[in-house]
Amino acid sequence: MVSFTDLSWAALLNYYKSNGDKRYLKLMSDKSFVHRLRTAPHEILPEELEQKLILDHVNIINFDLLVACRLAEQILKKIDKVQPEIRAIQDFSIVDVDPFDPRTIDCIQTIYRELSQVNGLWLTGVSKIAHVLNDQLLPIMGLDVIDRFPQIREQGFDGVSAWLKQIHVDAATITEDYRRKGFSGNPETYLSDHLGYTAKGIGKSLVKFLDEYYWIFYGEELPLPPKWIPCDKKDIAV
Repeated sequence: MVSFTDLSWAALLNYYKSNGDKRYLKLMSDKSFVHRLRTAPHEILPEELEQKLILDHVNIINFDLLVACRLAEQILKKIDKVQPEIRAIQDFSIVDVDPFDPRTIDCIQTIYRELSQVNGLWLTGVSKIAHVLNDQLLPIMGLDVIDRFPQIREQGFDGVSAWLKQIHVDAATITEDYRRKGFSGNPETYLSDHLGYTAKGIGKSLVKFLDEYYWIFYGEELPLPPKWIPCDKKDIAV
């Protein structure tokens, strides 16, 4: 069970480990680009997509993939194809989504599946692109995290529903713990404010903070909160 304290430690460690997550902030603060990507991908030139999404966010720099495989053009065509699915889930977040609704799950699986058909995109790259299409709902799937979910490893994107259900449960648990601790608002706004993201024009979503938690906890295998932090004896509950 993930607590708000766990999430906060992961967010702080990720902030310093990623140098303030500058690449992600740069992308998501470009609201014009993100909006066009979600609603009118035909208005985006391949060169713009390549620079802002593929190079800076997905982090693909292989020349053969970028040019010979016409990666940017392929991605734009797929995003245009799944416009109905993107619109159908645009108002959902990881907290309020119904992970048992077959129509919602079908839309999400379709988005991941179509993007996975782009030659040269691996699972993590696919999920990074899908996340930008709805950063409040669609999770990033790092390889270290996927290893913890055999449904995805064995079934590919047909197993994404199990992954989404787990994230939904973790998000609900964190939100409940946050409120039980007496904080107002929501955990993602609290963390965005205190880590300086809001001041830079972007508030991170709860699903993004959870991605950071999974990366730190599963990928880096760091205990959260760190058990080795020294404390005074008076701080230890009797």
